[in-house]
Amino acid sequence: MPRPRRQSLSPSSSSSSNGRQSSRDRNTRRREAECAVVSLSVKSLAGEDFHQHNALPAALRDLQRDLKQAVVGKPVISSSRKAEILAADDTILETHFFPDYQGPESPAYKDVLKICRRAGKYAVGAFDEATWRVGVVFPLLDLAIPDDGGLIVVPCTPARVVDKNLLPSAYDNGKMVDFCLAIDPSWNDGPDIGLPDTDADEALRRLQELQPHRTINHTDYQPLSEKPIALSITVKRASGNMEEAQTQLRVWQFAHWQMLRRLASIDFDGHDPTTVEGLPFLPGVYIVGHQWRFSATTCDMFGSVTQWIDVALGDTSSPHGIYCIVWGLRRIASYLTEDYWDWFQTRLLRLNILYRF
Repeated sequence: MPRPRRQSLSPSSSSSSNGRQSSRDRNTRRREAECAVVSLSVKSLAGEDFHQHNALPAALRDLQRDLKQAVVGKPVISSSRKAEILAADDTILETHFFPDYQGPESPAYKDVLKICRRAGKYAVGAFDEATWRVGVVFPLLDLAIPDDGGLIVVPCTPARVVDKNLLPSAYDNGKMVDFCLAIDPSWNDGPDIGLPDTDADEALRRLQELQPHRTINHTDYQPLSEKPIALSITVKRASGNMEEAQTQLRVWQFAHWQMLRRLASIDFDGHDPTTVEGLPFLPGVYIVGHQWRFSATTCDMFGSVTQWIDVALGDTSSPHGIYCIVWGLRRIASYLTEDYWDWFQTRLLRLNILYRF
């Protein structure tokens, strides 16, 4: 395949300081100086860029491998669904099922088929993005992500980046993403699951109060102001532009990385500033009609961000494609709750937890 285009962008210039010598002002000026050398680029996880990039995080390589294997025939469906599916669909094979009692239960076939048929109607009828979001994407996310798994599905089409200094230069602060999976800070996988307040809850509130826009994220969209964004998703209709979807996600996650750097750079709870070192990548999904594709952004020690694209997650044109999406989203969710959230608590909230990196 041809080498993908590479884009290099610099962040926006910063507004002048008001001269006050508060720690917030000093932190702001330091961040502005750091942003002067940041860039944004795009590469392919399916081409030679991926194979030649030896420094790519192991966690991203593992995830790319698993997603690739899923769409070419690896088991993605729980054995508990085998009888109902094989009786109704001869396009799904025995090899697509896990051995007995392995992995969480997959969605019922009737629910998957309903989404598949609806997506087909939307594609043929040239339905708009809003219809795809409500009728296909949200129901599929609801099937894939359990309510008690530590993640919350947040529709967020109105969300905008709160501070232009977090954006690359020459980019307007327009619509970028449509859904996020956000961390539920009150969740834990121990016996006290569901308690309204945890150490993470309290630390997030304290960190939020230190931010000029009173949000823990790079957007002040209220449903996301207190819950760390973990996965970002952008949606286009069937006739939509794939490159535009990639760009919107790339710019949004550029701002996400800069916000994480901002949170790491402040003195917090008596702890010195840290860095974003140790976070392998931020995952994203871009959807154009039936096609669901995975992307990821990585950030180097200087704050320069690279988006990695071209990994199929599945498609809504067939039940098997939808089961691939469900399995892939759950695989990504494991990274979010086990790795990303551990990193966030340790590096940004400065909590003393068992860190898996």
